[in-house]
Amino acid sequence: MWHRERKDIPSTDRCSLVWLILGAALLTFSNGSRIIPVAAWLFPVFIMRFLRTQKLVRGILLALPFFIISSLVLVWSWLDIEELAPALRVAAAIFMAVRTLLPFVADRLMVPRLDWFVSTLVFPTAWTTLEYLYSLSPEGTWGSLAYTQYGNLPLIQVVSITGIWGLTFLITWFASFVNWAWERDFSWMRVRAGAGLFSGIIVLLLIFGGARLAFFSPEAKTVCVASITKPRHLPLFFDLKGERSSIGKNAREEKEFFLEKSRLAARRGAKIVTWQEHAVFLYEEDEADFVERARGIAQREQVNIVMAYNTYPVGFPDQPWKNKLTGIDPSGNIRWAYLKSYPSMALEPGLPPGNREVPIMATREGNIACVICTDQEHPSLVRQAAKAGAFLLLVPSAGWKGVNPLHTHMAAFRAVENGLSLVKPNGRALSAAFDPQGRVLARLDYWNTDETVMMSHVPTKGVKTLYARIGDLFAWLCIVAFAGIGAAAIRKPSRPSSSLAHHENAEKGAQIF
Repeated sequence: MWHRERKDIPSTDRCSLVWLILGAALLTFSNGSRIIPVAAWLFPVFIMRFLRTQKLVRGILLALPFFIISSLVLVWSWLDIEELAPALRVAAAIFMAVRTLLPFVADRLMVPRLDWFVSTLVFPTAWTTLEYLYSLSPEGTWGSLAYTQYGNLPLIQVVSITGIWGLTFLITWFASFVNWAWERDFSWMRVRAGAGLFSGIIVLLLIFGGARLAFFSPEAKTVCVASITKPRHLPLFFDLKGERSSIGKNAREEKEFFLEKSRLAARRGAKIVTWQEHAVFLYEEDEADFVERARGIAQREQVNIVMAYNTYPVGFPDQPWKNKLTGIDPSGNIRWAYLKSYPSMALEPGLPPGNREVPIMATREGNIACVICTDQEHPSLVRQAAKAGAFLLLVPSAGWKGVNPLHTHMAAFRAVENGLSLVKPNGRALSAAFDPQGRVLARLDYWNTDETVMMSHVPTKGVKTLYARIGDLFAWLCIVAFAGIGAAAIRKPSRPSSSLAHHENAEKGAQIF
């Protein structure tokens, strides 16, 4: 029985430091703009092995510097933008290192007190709980391990059921399972039941994903969507403390560019036109005339236009600016005005958020929904689009090399979760369109082309998903499971080691110091 095959920790391992170094090296490539997808599965395996062979405080003190260095490498390229001070990058790296270390500490504390295969659930439930709770902050799901698996279409279909939390759980459960088997010398007689359970779940999920792609792909007519981004010579960002006059110096050129490109896109067959975030830096007093001109184009060309622009009041910078979308239908009617729900804490400090209600526009093809850039990191916000029956989500965005193409890849998960198509015009980064199962329908990389208009044909019907109905239930189940396992671990004292021959000093290993 599995409950007889338990052990105390730490055990001795002459390669312990090697596992730490290897784990930290893999951590460096487990996220960010240079992801090796398998590194996300492997780095927890070796770091967990290291910490389980160390006394708690010694293990933390040895591991934390490696975590900080790896996180600094990740964050330095991630936040490689002149508007962000180096001190902010260092602070972000330290925070990321501590956040990454916490689930390993929970594993190190709780596993010695647990019997049976249930001990393998400590780390994945801890990691998923922490990821979910962090997602409730303004930064949302940024940094989730689930996003590292972009491109593995059969595997990521699981998010249509569990959201990204199921994929995060699976990745981190692998580390616990490998260490569980490692501590049993990978003896088939000792691990076959656990191996059968874990591998069986993986196989079932891959079969589900493959079947979903093969037999339940969206079959519908398509609609042409045009995404317009800025040319290279126009600025994407601005000095938050700069003079109002300097911010709006290119407004006339920006207005003419986006209006003309919208007109031309409609004549090329686009029925929906959307602009990138920060398309026009507009003085607030000029907004009404500008919108009126766009209304005229929408009416004459019979096209839906989603305008994305910033407005600056007369009292700027003492008065806040706005990051805004305005939706116009083919009759020239303004259907809604939307303010960004989750402004970036780093790049948009002090920007007041909108009402966090996703705007919906009814079109001849069906409902379309819109959010802005970092709003996409909040699954519960985006789920409003699926609940409203939208077949398409538009995500006007702006980026930079450090988050390219990661931020665009992250958007694909919102499409799969909610069973809708997604179009992301992304200034100074990768623009892309995805179908409801995450397939790439079109892409336009700012850094590799001078083209500024991406034409994509997206299905006019989405697909139903369980996640759209139940939301983050899986994440809450992980929270409950972690709390329950933690309570069980507290009630149980740490026991002596089992008779696994290569483990030594078990009683001593129960000590924290």
